[in-house]
Amino acid sequence: MLLLTSCGSEPVVITQDEYTEISLSWWGNDTRTEYTLAAVKEFEQLHPDIRVKCSYSEWSGYQTRYNIQMMSDTESDVMLINFSWLDKYSADGNGYYDIYELNDNFDLSQFSESELSFGIRNGKLNAIPIALNTQTVYYNKTIYDRYNLALPETWDDLFSAAEVMGDETYPIAMPAKSAMFFITAYTEQISGKPFMSEDDRLGFGAQELGIMLNFTWSLSTAILCPRWNILIRAISGMEPMPELWLGSAMRKTIWVPPVRTETR
Repeated sequence: MLLLTSCGSEPVVITQDEYTEISLSWWGNDTRTEYTLAAVKEFEQLHPDIRVKCSYSEWSGYQTRYNIQMMSDTESDVMLINFSWLDKYSADGNGYYDIYELNDNFDLSQFSESELSFGIRNGKLNAIPIALNTQTVYYNKTIYDRYNLALPETWDDLFSAAEVMGDETYPIAMPAKSAMFFITAYTEQISGKPFMSEDDRLGFGAQELGIMLNFTWSLSTAILCPRWNILIRAISGMEPMPELWLGSAMRKTIWVPPVRTETR
């Protein structure tokens, strides 16, 4: 921008840089925030005509604020969203912008068609996945060695370990969210059916749901896994951590929702 002004006979030239401001929002811990801010800084260096206004917080409260912003059309230009929000806010593909319209500015070649498919609704690319994750299991080998047990490789191995370890030690522990994936995986392997079909329909029927319920019951009755209320109390420091678990380290590596659920 070039401005000309004068209070006397000589004009004064004032220059002012023009730039576009966009807003970016996300949730996450300090690590995510640090590398996101670093990426924003590098982006602004590469594109000096663009300024990025950042808004970030921990997960707590983020979704509530986001719901309000979406309803009032005050959401950020670029935002981190949960996968399920695509169906909630853009089931027809019109709730979010179609990134395919920006092909001249976006290099999508680094993503496979399978990866991009997660963000497509009604033929429109509403979102790009930043990461794909899965559930995994860490075993405390020291405890298994104490009972002369090999690390489990099958479901039967876990139940056999529970019989050997007795009432004081659990072969495995997990929060409710992980348990849901655990139980679903078991049922899929036993039944040979997927929990959800490719056309987003429930793949389980009454028989498969029965398998899930029976397996959930067996996790508790076989003393294979502690009940959720015990797990939450231990991780929150309200009672001693059973020896199989990793003590204070586990509090940093496992996420437990603030809900007490007990299987009987």
